[in-house]
Amino acid sequence: MDFSQIARTAEDVELRPHAGATDTFELLHRSNSLGNCRIEVRDGTVARLHWDLGDGSINAHAAAMRTLVNALYVDSSASRIEVVIDHQDRHETQVAMRTGLRREGIMRGGLQRCGALLDGALFASLASDPTPQDAGGFTYMLDSVMPLKRLISHVVMTDPGGRILLCRTTFKKDWELPGGIVEPGEAPALAGQREVAEEIGLELPVSRLLAVDWLPPYLGWSDAIELLYDGGEHPVDLPERLEYDTREILEAQWFSIETITDVVSPLNARRLPLLVPSRPAGTLHLENGSLTR
Repeated sequence: MDFSQIARTAEDVELRPHAGATDTFELLHRSNSLGNCRIEVRDGTVARLHWDLGDGSINAHAAAMRTLVNALYVDSSASRIEVVIDHQDRHETQVAMRTGLRREGIMRGGLQRCGALLDGALFASLASDPTPQDAGGFTYMLDSVMPLKRLISHVVMTDPGGRILLCRTTFKKDWELPGGIVEPGEAPALAGQREVAEEIGLELPVSRLLAVDWLPPYLGWSDAIELLYDGGEHPVDLPERLEYDTREILEAQWFSIETITDVVSPLNARRLPLLVPSRPAGTLHLENGSLTR
C-alpha cells in the first residue's frame, strides 16, 4: 500500500519515504537517522509496524514513532496500530510506551529476529484512544505494563466442634476450602461470597479477613495472593443441606484439624491449623502457608 502521503517533517522529526518502497520510512530526528519502519496493512484498517531502530535516545525514537502514528490516524484509514517487540528489550518497551501504545499481551515465539523466534510483546492503540499526553491515555498505557497477580478468595467455615468444611473437587485430588479466583473489578470479599454460593449453594456473608497468604509460582501457575475470610460457625448437618455445582464440587465434609494432613495439600496442611479451631486475634500475614517473621 502507498503511504507516501504521510511523509512529513514535524518539529524535530522527519518521516522520509524509503527509496523504492512506499510502505517504508526512514525516521530522522534533527537530521540524524534513527532507523526504519515498514507499515503492513492487515484486514484493511489495521496497521502493523515493523521497526528497525538504530542509534538514538528513547525520547528521540518515541518522538519519531508518535509522529508516524499520528500521521497514520490522520491521513490514512487506520483504525488500529500495533507493533510486536522483543519483550525483554527495555529500550523498545520504553519507546512503545512513550508512543502511547498499550501492551496487550505476550506472543510466544511471535517475533523473528536473526533467524530465531523470540517471545514478542504486542503493543497497540486505537484511533479512539486518548493521547499519551492526556491523563487517561497515560494511565491506561502505564496500567497495561504493570505486573499482574492472581487474587484468590477462600472461606473458612467451622461447625460447633471446631471442624473445618472442606470440598472434594472434580479437578484435583486434594480437598479444598470453598472459594476461588477473584474476577477483574470484583471486590475480594464479594468474590468469596459468590464462589460459596456457586459451589455449594450457600448464601453467606463473609466477615473478617483471617489471613493474607502469598503463594510462590507452582506447577505452571504464576505467584498469587490468597485471602482467607471467616465464614462463621454452622450446624453439623450443613453438608447434607448444601446444593453442589457438580461440575466442580462432588461433596463437602467436616474435618477435624488433626485429620486434614492426609486429604489437603501441603499448603493447607501448614496454614489451616493457624486458623482453626481458634480464629487468630488479628489478620495473619503468611508466605506459602507459613507465618512471616
